[in-house]
Amino acid sequence: MKRFFLAAIRSLGVLVLAAVPTVVIASENCDLENGRSVFQSCAVCHTNDDSGRHGAVGPNLNGVLNREVGSVSDYKFSSALKKSDEKWTPEHLHAFLESPMDVYPLTRMAFGGLKNDKDRRDVICMLGE
Repeated sequence: MKRFFLAAIRSLGVLVLAAVPTVVIASENCDLENGRSVFQSCAVCHTNDDSGRHGAVGPNLNGVLNREVGSVSDYKFSSALKKSDEKWTPEHLHAFLESPMDVYPLTRMAFGGLKNDKDRRDVICMLGE
């Protein structure tokens, strides 16, 4: 029976999907109010508006989703971010916000990270609005 089942699976060309954590940023799946509230701790260093002005020590995060890491031309990024070939996808940003130093050990971002998964998702959702 087992041999028949395996042969049947091979002949059908079964697609196997790996379980990969995903970050949902659709507004119906997040709490924008919480995202705005949590972002207040980010706003100490960053701005998030269309002025183009950077924050006190961090870059403006307006339009950050799917932007190349370290690519804002008028901001002086650390070498770790400038050398990155990544984009700020929701998944990459989620990992970075959890522990910036784990993702980019030489980053100048002196922040321990957002440990709460929902807070990270809500901030990313808010950044995508």
